[in-house]
Amino acid sequence: MVGLTVLVVITLYFILALSTVILVAVKCKGWKWQIITLLVFILIPTADVIVGNIYFKYVCNQHSGVFVHKKVGIGDEYYLQPGEEDSSRWIFKLDFLTKENGQKVDRDKFRQDYDFIIGKAETYSKYLHIYRQELTIIDKNLNEVLSKYIKFSYGGGWVENIYKVTGSGRGCPSGILNSDLLGNKTLYSK
Repeated sequence: MVGLTVLVVITLYFILALSTVILVAVKCKGWKWQIITLLVFILIPTADVIVGNIYFKYVCNQHSGVFVHKKVGIGDEYYLQPGEEDSSRWIFKLDFLTKENGQKVDRDKFRQDYDFIIGKAETYSKYLHIYRQELTIIDKNLNEVLSKYIKFSYGGGWVENIYKVTGSGRGCPSGILNSDLLGNKTLYSK
């Protein structure tokens, strides 16, 4: 049903644009006004995509990525003893902190002092459909932000958003909020 609606709307828009260009051709002598009218009808459904893409690239280049404020060494007290099992149900695995001998981090002990906070996606630009999300590592004892991973996503133009059935678009940096990437740049094994 959505496809039929899109087809009808596009057809009506094309008829309106064509009849307006013909009306302008009859009323105004000269090809300049016809071209200007045609350009206006082309830009109405597409201008926000052009501006949105330019602004999205700017935001990606200037404000997205990994920002490390302080690197922290994780001492032996945060590691499981040989033979000890990791019973934590925490979603972050912290595999990047595994020692060469295979010794893994005790995630429950780690969470007493540090935390990964996933921020909800918030609107960065309502009219251009740009959204921002961040993942933050904090030191709970010092109440200090150690690092942030800031990601932006772009949802396309207004025409696409009216008829969008499922989420689409693109993000920068590409991929999901990556706790391993952020943690690897912030935390290290002593």
